[in-house]
Amino acid sequence: MAICKCCGKDMLKVDSCIKLPFVYEDGESLDPLKYGEDWVEEVGDLSERCHDCNCNKGNYHHRGCDMERCPRCQGQALSCDCELKEE
Repeated sequence: MAICKCCGKDMLKVDSCIKLPFVYEDGESLDPLKYGEDWVEEVGDLSERCHDCNCNKGNYHHRGCDMERCPRCQGQALSCDCELKEE
């Protein structure tokens, strides 16, 4: 069982996380990218489910997923240099 800290659901049993915006230190707020809208150029055709957080194509990654892209810089959200506001 892998419970998401944001939606509180078991990631192996749900299709999507909640639509949780990225809020940056400068106040900008951007909607997250859906699985299938990200990584297409690098990976080509994606499987129906994300290999890391198990979200279904067309839905939101669970926060902390290693496949989630930052909507601001398009880099890997886990390791990009964009500064998120602490929650």
